[in-house]
Amino acid sequence: MANINGGKTTVAINYAKEKEIDYILQQGHAQLTIDDLVGYTSIVKNDAKQTKSDLYVRSSLREAVEHGYIFIIDEIDACNPNTLLALNSLKNKKFQFPDALIDIHQDFRLIATANTLEYSDTYNGRSKLDKATLARFDIINYNLDEHHLAIRYGLDYIKDIKDIDRLEPREIERLVTKQMIKKGL
Repeated sequence: MANINGGKTTVAINYAKEKEIDYILQQGHAQLTIDDLVGYTSIVKNDAKQTKSDLYVRSSLREAVEHGYIFIIDEIDACNPNTLLALNSLKNKKFQFPDALIDIHQDFRLIATANTLEYSDTYNGRSKLDKATLARFDIINYNLDEHHLAIRYGLDYIKDIKDIDRLEPREIERLVTKQMIKKGL
């Protein structure tokens, strides 16, 4: 959890790359449905035989669960909390998809980024996340201190910024950009 432009998603992606594990990035939003997350069964009509059959439409979460990928939900606090309840059983060894009960790969991980865990006047369209959902995560409060900025921009660009710990992220971005332009990058 961190403020806007805090590099949360970048950190999650870099973690996956560092661990050499494939990842899937899912953008969180209010219209994200349970079907988007777990897939769904569609009825397909075979015109030649005039018969109907079920077709399971797989989701990217299914791919991650089966193959041991890291599944990143970016901006989980923008999702409908009721939709997210469907993910609560991911802490178990098996997960029910519409077509089958699937063993969760031992390397599967779910990482979620958020700007807030409560209702917010600052971030529009955010929801308070359910305590049952939150209990399934190790929550890391991520702040833009000099160490994180050094990783993001390189120490050369931040070492001379005075009172960096008191600046807003956008102001830091502006100052770093100004220094990069001065250096011809």
